[in-house]
This record gives sequence, C-alpha cells and structure tokens, in this order.
Amino acid sequence: MPALDEKVLYEPVTNYFLNRGYFVVSGSPKPDIAGTSEFGLNVEGRPLRVDIVAARWDDSHQIETVAVECKMLGSTARSVGAGLSQATDYQVAFDRVFIATETIGTLGSKKSVLDALGIGHLQVDSRNKVRVIIEGDFRNKERFDNNIRADQVTPRLIMFLAFTEALSKPIRYGETFGGGGYIAKDMGYNIQLNCWIDSRTKRLFFGINVEHIDSFRHILRTLDWSEFGSKCRHLKRHRLSLRKDPIPGRPSAESVQIVAPTVCPSVDVAALREAISSVVQDKSKPRRWRPHLQVFAPILEYRQTLRREECIGEMQEALGQVKELLAVLVGPGATL
Repeated sequence: MPALDEKVLYEPVTNYFLNRGYFVVSGSPKPDIAGTSEFGLNVEGRPLRVDIVAARWDDSHQIETVAVECKMLGSTARSVGAGLSQATDYQVAFDRVFIATETIGTLGSKKSVLDALGIGHLQVDSRNKVRVIIEGDFRNKERFDNNIRADQVTPRLIMFLAFTEALSKPIRYGETFGGGGYIAKDMGYNIQLNCWIDSRTKRLFFGINVEHIDSFRHILRTLDWSEFGSKCRHLKRHRLSLRKDPIPGRPSAESVQIVAPTVCPSVDVAALREAISSVVQDKSKPRRWRPHLQVFAPILEYRQTLRREECIGEMQEALGQVKELLAVLVGPGATL
C-alpha cells in the first residue's frame, strides 16, 4: 500500500512538543520562529533526516532530546512497522525515540516489538490531538552511543536553546542537515545577531550577520563610519569578513573573499566601505551573488558537562560584546 502524506502529522506533533516547552526542529511552521528544517545526522555512514526533533533542559539543567519518525500507511500497525528501521537508527543518538502514526486500527503484535525495542508510540487522531500510547525507554542502553549524540546532536540543540533563551523570540533558524546549523534574530533592516556551529570542530560562534542587499544599502546610506571604526577597535577577540556568496538556487562558483577574516581593531574602514559600495553597485544580471558581512568570535566549546546556566551566560556575554557595534550598524530605533 502506498504511503499517505505523512507530513500532515508534522504540525500536530510539533505543537505537542512546543506546548511542553521543547524547542522543535521540523518541517512545520512554528509561532515566532521562521524556518523549517528536518534534522540531519549520519549513522554508520548513512545520512538520515529525522522528521521531528525536540529538545529542552531537564531537571538537572542538562539537555534532553527526542526524535520522532512520522509514518502514515493507512493503519497504525502498518505505519509503525514501516517506521521501525529509522526509529532504531535514531536510538543511537537521541534520549527518547517515538514513531508517530494515524489512529486507524490497533497496534496488534507491534506493541510487543516497540516494548522490546524501547521505542515510544504517538497517535494523532482526526482532530489532530496527539496521545502517547507508549512512552518508550530513556536512552536505550543497547543502542545508545553517547559519542554520536555528543558529536552530532547536542551541540546544535544546545545552541538553539541557549540562543532562544538569551535573545527571545521571534527568531530564525536554518540548515541542520550537514552537521552544522545556525540560528539568528533580526535586529532591524535584516541585520542579524546570529550563532552558528562549525560541523567539524563543534565550536560555536556568535556575532553580527549581514547578507541582504537592502541591509547594505541602509549601511551605506546611514552608517557613521568613524563611529563604526571606533567600536571595531574595542572588539579584540572578534574578526570581520566580507564575502560574495552564491545566491541559493542560482548556480555559480564558490564564495569569493573580499575582506579576509581580519581582527576587528585592524579593519581598514575606508577600504571596507569601498568594497561594500562596489558590491552593492554591481548591476550584473542575473545577480548570482550577494554580499555577506560577518563580525564574529568563538564562544562555547562543546563538552558533555555543559549546563543551562553556563550556556545562556556565555550567549548573553557574547551579546553584550557586540551590542555597541550593532547599534551603530542598525542606527536609530534599534531595539537591543
């Protein structure tokens, strides 16, 4: 029997976890959060995309993670059976794993299979109400691999949780397929505060991000460059870079570095202004590039003992370091 559109389960399951205080990564729209993205990881050399991932701080202020595989094949038992392979893969990296299905028929013999594997079961009825049928084990000891969890799951989710708590909604979050990821908040004129993670080192970076052409026009029109240079000189740990990045969906070469990452006190402000002006005035059509300005510094270095207070504290400290430069960029009316 062909699969039905399992994505109809995304929204009710997403809302179920949102209502319980989780940050949710899924292909479903969410209140006060722009961006939808299934969560990517790699198990035994196979790339996987988890339908729904949820995370929150537990009672000991460490992170709790949940993965959900959604299936719709016309009956509860058939749908659970179809989701077993992916759900067992997720048990390697997540604290708790569920299969979400429609409410048609019974689990039958699949209940004993789920019980034996420690996988939970969620049912979504015709009114989009979600019920927990089986809770599932917390960290199935036979399958759980804390190294994979620490390498591919918790650093990104800690980033999402800490950023959201330190800066509040509305926010944007983005690509989580290749082991990296980012999260951002618009501060005015599409000039953003953002945090991203290096997929190789698991190091988090925090700073200012500008990549909309209208944002650069605003900067050229209003920026006090002398004040900008003065604020840059105070950021001894931060680097500034300017690139031309390919516009998503338009084929082009790789990014072109215009201003290589330079420690902020050494930035040539006059040359930067001229470089931004040159990019903005580029009238070539179709436009295959967009300018991308970043001011950034490393923050959290992931380790398994990180707790909520430490993560949020470092995020708030990083925000404080760039506030004055951000206010110069955004200009009057900035809400910081």
